[in-house]
Amino acid sequence: TQPRYQYSLRLGAEWNGIDLDLFFQGVGKRDMWTQSAFVMPLMRGADAIYKNQTSYVTNADVAAGVINQKATYPRMFPGNAGQGTISVINLGNHNFYPQTKYLVNMAYLRLKNITVGYTLPKNITQKIKLEKVRFYAGIANAFDIINHTKKFGLDPEINTGNGSLGNGVWGRTDPFMRTYSCGLQVTF
Repeated sequence: TQPRYQYSLRLGAEWNGIDLDLFFQGVGKRDMWTQSAFVMPLMRGADAIYKNQTSYVTNADVAAGVINQKATYPRMFPGNAGQGTISVINLGNHNFYPQTKYLVNMAYLRLKNITVGYTLPKNITQKIKLEKVRFYAGIANAFDIINHTKKFGLDPEINTGNGSLGNGVWGRTDPFMRTYSCGLQVTF
């Protein structure tokens, strides 16, 4: 779960009094297998069962290829020896095997900060007895380039969730905040 290949990049440019500053930050590789309702259906007893899971899968159904167990939320497997339980206890553990199907790719690239500014020309600032006047606007956490945002809608920098529901809360955090700012810099 630890981030690997962490990187950042800062780009800046200035032309005719207009300046631009971009700060990118990201992680090239981070995989997480989490036991969470966001990733694995029916992880906790309080979670809902999806419509396509309302009937159980038998060994004969799987062997015959009748049920597509590769679907995002496949039908529940009742467990060994024909027991009709779906919990981890009492042999329903086939529904919760650690597997790559529920491995979340948490790699991302985030534009952490973008700032655009304009500095008045010196001939104007000297007339009003100022050394420099600059107007600027910025956005913090402008956007992410990640492959799981639409699927799970979570912040890739999280490690755990908040709450007293145990391991089922992973990803249940407030989304990251996007901040807009503007300002005026005056040098006398």
